[in-house]
Amino acid sequence: MQRVAELLGTQNAVHFEKLIEGSTGIVARVEHVDVPKVEDRLVRIRSEEAPSEAFKAFADIDKLLAEDNADGRLIEGEGTGAEILLFRGVTKVNHPVHGPFNQEGSLDGLLVSIGGADETVHLQLQGSSGKITGIETTRQLAKRLAHSIYEPIRLYGVGRWLRDQNGVWVMKRFRADRFETLKETGLDQALSDLREAYSESLVEADSLDLDVRFLRDSTGDLH
Repeated sequence: MQRVAELLGTQNAVHFEKLIEGSTGIVARVEHVDVPKVEDRLVRIRSEEAPSEAFKAFADIDKLLAEDNADGRLIEGEGTGAEILLFRGVTKVNHPVHGPFNQEGSLDGLLVSIGGADETVHLQLQGSSGKITGIETTRQLAKRLAHSIYEPIRLYGVGRWLRDQNGVWVMKRFRADRFETLKETGLDQALSDLREAYSESLVEADSLDLDVRFLRDSTGDLH
């Protein structure tokens, strides 16, 4: 039950209701005002965009079911609703573990923390799916980053990545060596900027609208 609460998040708004007969069935009730938050979290788990603690709860439940020689499902309603998540448990085929290995890349988010007493400074970003930790940099870059605290930035550097047996890519750490600040630009302004950057001989305006709207969802995240 503890792992289910961690899976759903907003634990103050998720309550154990009862057990139902037959195979173990835990019925949880979510307060009405927090239903959208829980639904969004579950969607992000399915699309592998949820915070790390949600993935850990999912993996823990899957492991506990496997140890009990069972599998499970998270469904909407009491036994008759749509299946939201599937826990393969004992039927699960483990993915081969890949890595860890180094990969150059970038991380986007709101810079919310800079700290460290030694030569390695630790950073924390607030991304669209939760906090991103395990980021390191030098004191020199940290001094420059201090001017961008609580602002959206993009960090460039080398990440240490691992794909675990659940098929989930996990960032072990990220060493940042440079950054740039990001503008909170609306979609209309972004399209206008793109039109100025490319001549009509290279890209049609209507096609540009369609392509960008396809790439960007409605969550308002920075792109």
